[in-house]
Amino acid sequence: PAATWLADAQGRLLYANPVWMQAFAKAVDPFASAHYVEALSPDLRARLEKAHSEALQGDAAHLRWQDEKGRVWDLVLASVPRGSDPVVVGIAVDVSAQVREAELRAALQHWETIGRIAGGVAHDFNNLLAVIMGSLDLAQDQLKRGETSEMAGHLEMALDAAERAARLVRQLLSASGYRGFEQVLLDPQKHLAGMRELLSAMVGGRARVVWRLDAAPSIRINPGQFEQIVTNLVLNAAEAVQSKGGTIELSLRPGRFARALCGKRRDAEGNFVRCLCEIEDAEREGAWIEVADDGVGMEEEVLDKALEPFYSTHGLGRGLGLSAVYGIARAMGGALVIETKPKVGTRVRVWLPAAS
Repeated sequence: PAATWLADAQGRLLYANPVWMQAFAKAVDPFASAHYVEALSPDLRARLEKAHSEALQGDAAHLRWQDEKGRVWDLVLASVPRGSDPVVVGIAVDVSAQVREAELRAALQHWETIGRIAGGVAHDFNNLLAVIMGSLDLAQDQLKRGETSEMAGHLEMALDAAERAARLVRQLLSASGYRGFEQVLLDPQKHLAGMRELLSAMVGGRARVVWRLDAAPSIRINPGQFEQIVTNLVLNAAEAVQSKGGTIELSLRPGRFARALCGKRRDAEGNFVRCLCEIEDAEREGAWIEVADDGVGMEEEVLDKALEPFYSTHGLGRGLGLSAVYGIARAMGGALVIETKPKVGTRVRVWLPAAS
């Protein structure tokens, strides 16, 4: 049952049901108090008094409070007219069971993600170690027999696998938001132009690539991480369009980022939009790197999982993908925005702040 109460504009309690009296009223009689919050727990008084004032301004006020017994309450206050003076109506609902269920789901999802990371890393490292050990065994056998003609090739294969293992470690660090990589002042327009041949080769004949590179502010970032952002986004787009062929648009433009963009929503055109950021500044200048495709797009449930490490719907191998992209952006003080619509396509935008 819900706890309900009614108070006048000055905070004098006019009515409270038994649930409210038992759950909220303490030693002081709330009906005898100048303001009913005086009878409440000290940690709730100021918050509820503020909510009472907000409700009188015409806006419904909401707050969540945990009592000394560990119960979680959702409280909603709203004003209603009564003659010349409005009164405030309050409703409080015990949502402890729902909160515990949500926490359990979050914990299960957390461990599921950790399991996927562990499985993906173990799978990839096992393959790389098999190449390293096999190549070194072949080189050792040749050395014992005194046949060294092919030994250099085996050692080169082992070294290549070791370098790929090192790249995987760097990707894991990027996905975690590691900030220890050496950074330089980088011109994104010039650097992207220098990647044109590489990216065209990566896409191959799967799609037509359209380039729109405007001048943008310089950013401070590790060049390898910048390239990792771009190559991951382009590879994702190529996988999305490869079944039907299509167009990938890679663009760069200057622009601001506002923290108000953060969150999840559906826009007027029916696109699912998810924006992730941990930016404190209200608005900053920077550079937007965008990769758009006209491929299969994503359903909302796929978008919710898109940043989980080693998650893929393409069946073309497993990797860190967007989780690494966001890890790098987060470490740089940037943001990631995904806009997608099933059967229409996806646009992924990465914002990186301008160098101070």
